[in-house]
Amino acid sequence: MLGEAISVVEITCALFSLVGVVCVCQPCFLFGMSLAQDDDNASSPYGPLGGNAAAIFTAMANVYMRKLASLHYVVVIFYFLLSSASLAGTWIVLFENGTFLLVDQPSVTSPVVLASAAARTGFLGQLCVTKGFQMEAIGIASVVRYLDVVFAFVWDAVWLDEPIHAASVAGAALIIACAAVIFVRKSCSHV
Repeated sequence: MLGEAISVVEITCALFSLVGVVCVCQPCFLFGMSLAQDDDNASSPYGPLGGNAAAIFTAMANVYMRKLASLHYVVVIFYFLLSSASLAGTWIVLFENGTFLLVDQPSVTSPVVLASAAARTGFLGQLCVTKGFQMEAIGIASVVRYLDVVFAFVWDAVWLDEPIHAASVAGAALIIACAAVIFVRKSCSHV
């Protein structure tokens, strides 16, 4: 769609990064239930379908953001948020019986505060992503986006006390190494 060239090294890094993502995420159909989750928290069969749908739609959105490079990135974000809010409202009306409650759960922090913090950090992250996709070739930017998985893995371990598995560490290292290869190649090409 964009006609941007992507090198063999970038394609190779993208494929290895994808392997790293699989190692970090540890899907049950590859790693078995023992590594990914315990029996009390069994996964839904719709999880992988939702994840794949999210990946497809995110990839399409990233390409569209790149095509909109001539627009100011805040304008792109405005329409992104407007669309998200209207689609979320429609979803709630159609599939959630028109109710949306932030149920208080026994926790230190209120769910409203956590939802607000997630919204604010998500907005800032989306600003950075949009500007980045407008400035950089889509192939390079997409591989660097895999670092999302690494940060989610680290923050799950630090803040939510999720167990760390050797496969997750190896996957995170693979993603970081591929992002570093692309960064170093990009830096050397500008010198």
